[in-house]
Amino acid sequence: MIRLAAVSRADDRRIVYRDFFRTQRDNLMLLAEVQTPLPFFDHVQRTLYQAISSLPSKLKEAADPEPLLQEFFVQLNWQLHTLLGKTLSASEMNNPEHGLSLFFVYVRANKLYAVQFGRLLSCLVTAKQTITVGEEWDNFAIRTRDQMNLIGSRGEDISVKVHVHELPPGSRFVVVSSSLADAVREHGPAADNLAGMLRRRQRAEAASFAVFETERLHHRLKRSLFAGKPFRLTAMILLTIVVITSLYFFQCSNQVEDQLAVMRQLRLYMESNQDPERIPELLGEMAREMLPDADTVQIARMVEEACTFITAPAASIKLQRTWSMSLPEGISQPPSFDDRYLFIVCGATLHAYDKRTRESLYSVTFERPVHTLLHSDANRLQVTTIDGATHSLKRDTGERTWTMNGSPLGQVCQAGESPRHISRLHDRRLISSVLAFVHDGQVQIVNIHTGVVEAGYAPEGEGAITMLSAFDPLEKALYAVSGDVLVKLRLVVR
Repeated sequence: MIRLAAVSRADDRRIVYRDFFRTQRDNLMLLAEVQTPLPFFDHVQRTLYQAISSLPSKLKEAADPEPLLQEFFVQLNWQLHTLLGKTLSASEMNNPEHGLSLFFVYVRANKLYAVQFGRLLSCLVTAKQTITVGEEWDNFAIRTRDQMNLIGSRGEDISVKVHVHELPPGSRFVVVSSSLADAVREHGPAADNLAGMLRRRQRAEAASFAVFETERLHHRLKRSLFAGKPFRLTAMILLTIVVITSLYFFQCSNQVEDQLAVMRQLRLYMESNQDPERIPELLGEMAREMLPDADTVQIARMVEEACTFITAPAASIKLQRTWSMSLPEGISQPPSFDDRYLFIVCGATLHAYDKRTRESLYSVTFERPVHTLLHSDANRLQVTTIDGATHSLKRDTGERTWTMNGSPLGQVCQAGESPRHISRLHDRRLISSVLAFVHDGQVQIVNIHTGVVEAGYAPEGEGAITMLSAFDPLEKALYAVSGDVLVKLRLVVR
């Protein structure tokens, strides 16, 4: 069985996709990177995710994955070439590094299928030798653009080579960026601490890597716990702890059982929704039954302490002033916040602050006063103004990504309705967040990145949609009210 022992992290120049689990028969992993920062890198990432999301089901049905993988990467090259042609300038298109380095691994049982493009290299390590797979590692840094074979760099049908390996027990398959090739060679690709070395190098120079391993075949000699002096000392300490613990529980068993009985009775009483004023009376009765030798004063004090503990939300509660700051003039809405920032609206200006340090981060001024501020996802804000326009901002910088005048979303917010936010936290099938709301009697779903309506639902003879529930993450559905009919709308994602 082949397992994924280690893999690099994604960042603004690297993409990592993995569908790799021990319980699965078919597993796959994809690494992609660019040598220099690429404009619209998130579009490239979304294109790769959308393309590869439909691949696992096709691979499971294929008797021979090689032709399917060859056709897939030919089509992916065309998609990336078209996307890069739309987003890059003429000078950027002539850059020798125009394109992506990519490495794809598909595992079926103990057989591994690998496809390589660009500066991502691989080697197979067995008990007897280390074999470089595909491109040679020597002098790779001086390769020309044609020799590097970056995916998305050529607008033509490319030749795709699928390397197939059956990994024997105790072997290892290593994928690294070309910048790490010398370090892996010097460290030794068969070393036990290879994954740790690669993680340290990634933090230092931001490179990609992945390590696949099969189960090792080795037998360890069994040693007795009492084979040496340190082991005997450890055993004596553990035995002493066990004896002391047993004595403690033996001596205190009655007291513990009494406490558990009180808690069980009290829980049953609280669950029965009876009059809470009878709690002191109930506690007094139980205390007199369990402590027949206690006097009335002791029982009253115990009941008073128990009632305070049960009915109080905490030992003490208070509001402590942490910091204060001067507000800009003309604040028009209550403060709002997310996990990192605090937002203040003053007419047509939006101010952003760090909610821990009070540091002013940026201010954005719109053409008309702000009506509604929506926190869509980890790095998006939707701002609607009183004229019905909707503006999408990057949360960290305040940069506008798109503006739509007279948008349905703006009209919904003006009417006092709140759109339903659906993110990857609600549905892992989504690549980015969407907003769902009711407009003109229909349910519409808007892409937060572009403002484009991605989907909609119009009722079929029941009447206009008047109400919409929040998103149900268990059923992956919304519930809409159409006249006197309740409609369940399941979110279908492909």
